[in-house]
Amino acid sequence: MSNVEALRGGLTGELQVYDSCVSVLEDALTRARSGDVCGVVVIMLHHDRLASYQMGGMIQGYAILGAAEIAKSGLAEIVKG
Repeated sequence: MSNVEALRGGLTGELQVYDSCVSVLEDALTRARSGDVCGVVVIMLHHDRLASYQMGGMIQGYAILGAAEIAKSGLAEIVKG
């Protein structure tokens, strides 16, 4: 355990498990295993504040682009505070 603490409650650079993150990923995996989800784009924020993404499955059509735009708008609101 370290005494590193973020000033505004953000990431500290240390590994930490976020239950809500695990829950969302487990739900997506359950849906993919059932066949309900056939394509996925995952955007990840890592413990060192770097971000990455992965895509898999059937990625086509405009519906997934619309969902990505809605997610982007929601994310921007969260980041702005």
